[in-house]
Amino acid sequence: MNRVRPRCLPRAVAFLALASTLALAGCASLGSALYFLQPRQWQPPEFEFTGGRLAVLIEPARNDFDNPLFSFAVQEKLTEILRLQRVNIDVLAPEELRRLQQANVDFPRWSLQRVGREANCNYVLYIRLRDLVLTERGDSPIISPLADFTAKLIGVDDPDDKAVLWPASPQEREGRAFRVNRPPTERGGPETVDREARALAHDAARRIAKVFYKHDAEEREKPEQ
Repeated sequence: MNRVRPRCLPRAVAFLALASTLALAGCASLGSALYFLQPRQWQPPEFEFTGGRLAVLIEPARNDFDNPLFSFAVQEKLTEILRLQRVNIDVLAPEELRRLQQANVDFPRWSLQRVGREANCNYVLYIRLRDLVLTERGDSPIISPLADFTAKLIGVDDPDDKAVLWPASPQEREGRAFRVNRPPTERGGPETVDREARALAHDAARRIAKVFYKHDAEEREKPEQ
């Protein structure tokens, strides 16, 4: 005959007591409690690095979407998160890629694979900014910071037809679409724009980074304060 171990009794009794109390309060309360007591649902990485170097290239779809502070902050935060999560990849410093761009006038015509080869990297994470809102539009006194972009991972040494390593879906060959918003705020001077650019970039980096490490599928990102 199987018996509950004594050390398990307090937890079992406490749970039954809680369930009984909440049952009397109503099914909705019981359902909410059971939701929070259920095991965490872990989401595996969509792509797992096994070493090497990664270059992060951010390009705006239009010149007025170009914001060096935003781009630098995305790369800086992404590097930090991947390191904290022990992802097996070394991220190229933004300064190295910038020097490569400045030293080659034909850089805009390079393929993503060539960018990776010239930077001595195994992968290129390409982020294309389709929209970036950091200042007011029109006469509104309120700005609603927004970044709309696609991202895809390129294997530098893979055949051209298999170079897109992530996303895996053929429908996402141009990249996974992301849309990141910040709470509306009153428009201000340059310091407001810089603050929102950095915070928006950090929020974007967190969304991208989750592709590459195991995380809680139920966890919701909170905008940076």
